[in-house]
Amino acid sequence: MHAVEMLFSRQHKTFLNLAISMVHDREAAEDIVYDSFMALWQRREDIEDYVDYLFITIRNNCLRYRRDSIIHKSVYDKIAKKEQGLMELYTKTIENSDLANLQEKDISKIINTELSRLSLKDRKIFMMKKFDCMSYKEISEEIDVSQSVIDHSLRNTLSRMRTALADYLPAMLCIAALLEHHV
Repeated sequence: MHAVEMLFSRQHKTFLNLAISMVHDREAAEDIVYDSFMALWQRREDIEDYVDYLFITIRNNCLRYRRDSIIHKSVYDKIAKKEQGLMELYTKTIENSDLANLQEKDISKIINTELSRLSLKDRKIFMMKKFDCMSYKEISEEIDVSQSVIDHSLRNTLSRMRTALADYLPAMLCIAALLEHHV
């Protein structure tokens, strides 16, 4: 048995625990340890101390994962904040305006029609996010899809809603802007 294979079989758990302690995500830690061992395997003839190499590689990969996670979380937070702001604006507009002028029945009909055209998964994601106010993580855990799938689904759904409501949104936004100055 080659030294790398022996090291993997004997120390894998130790390295995995190290990675878990750094990234606080078992799946990510497993990927990091596996990728680190693969890097060692590919460079095994150039490396003298396999254990030191693995510690450094795992540490660096964990740091890279944490940095990338922070960036991704920041992007998701910005998207969520923007969506929340739009939803608050739409809600405020509807609450503070004469719905007869905005043809409430027509808007409801358009929204219901668009929701009925969505796949069951996309409809569920939209309803959980917009009506149940669930986070991407909560939705992900509830219906067992990745957060990127949720993000993609919501973008597509909101785009469809914007297109379907295109005749109504400019008026709603103008009213909201006027209300902002008078409230």
